[in-house]
Amino acid sequence: MREARLATRRPGRQARAAEKAVIPLWLILAGCGSASATSVGPPASPSKVVPAGPVPTQPFVDRPPGPIAGSYRVACPENEGEIIEFSLSKGKAVGRVVDAGTAKKYGFQNGEEVFRLTSDSYGDWVGEVHFRSVTGAQHWDGIRMVATDKGLNATMTNEPCYRNMPRVR
Repeated sequence: MREARLATRRPGRQARAAEKAVIPLWLILAGCGSASATSVGPPASPSKVVPAGPVPTQPFVDRPPGPIAGSYRVACPENEGEIIEFSLSKGKAVGRVVDAGTAKKYGFQNGEEVFRLTSDSYGDWVGEVHFRSVTGAQHWDGIRMVATDKGLNATMTNEPCYRNMPRVR
């Protein structure tokens, strides 16, 4: 009974849409269809298909890393007096606390490793920074830094103390 009812029903929205089959534009441009919705097959007049050239890409950037080796003063009042020294070894930079200053309240100690960085193709230094809070919570956060002759700037970090750190002469 149900099958008989289905056979006598008016065509629904999907059936009406199928009657007005629209050929996708990419098929038309490829010469496999026509602009007319009722005709099927190659277009009435031959179309010129221009072969696609190579996909344009952004040129690869390969800049030398900024000069990170040296000592820098941490630039926030809560860590006043803290100095970090960066050393290079096999393309990697390690930052250690030289003078903890007021950062001792967070548990930082002289000689402690707080940065692990490598250079990327843009000349920036990316890696991890050791975070500590007054409550004793600690973890490693991601960081991106730009080194210049005048200082070190953390451009991507959750820690504002490492932004605009001047170089110690």
